[in-house]
Amino acid sequence: MAITDREMVRRVMTELRVLQSGKQPEPGEYVDIRDLMHSVHAELTENGLINWPLDDLPTSSEDAWIKFVAGRCSNFFGLVDAGVLMRAEEAFRRLIALSAQPDPEEIPVCDY
Repeated sequence: MAITDREMVRRVMTELRVLQSGKQPEPGEYVDIRDLMHSVHAELTENGLINWPLDDLPTSSEDAWIKFVAGRCSNFFGLVDAGVLMRAEEAFRRLIALSAQPDPEEIPVCDY
């Protein structure tokens, strides 16, 4: 099942520890983070760094995407945390690596 924008934003804010578990983002926070996610996704897609639509985020990339976006929007909340930025950089590398791997469904089955 595809993860929704709302769930991604909630998880980003939880990752940043600016939203308690079970709570929902304020409308303004939701819009700001959602817009950033879509902008960054478009940039990475146009540069050929990732190869999936945002509304069909591969399950294997969810954690990396959340951590990457958290790093990109941490300044929205006045957070200058080296740990958040370090996790975001590592997540970016994982996103690129995961996108470089072929989709198992597109690999032809050869039974010799």
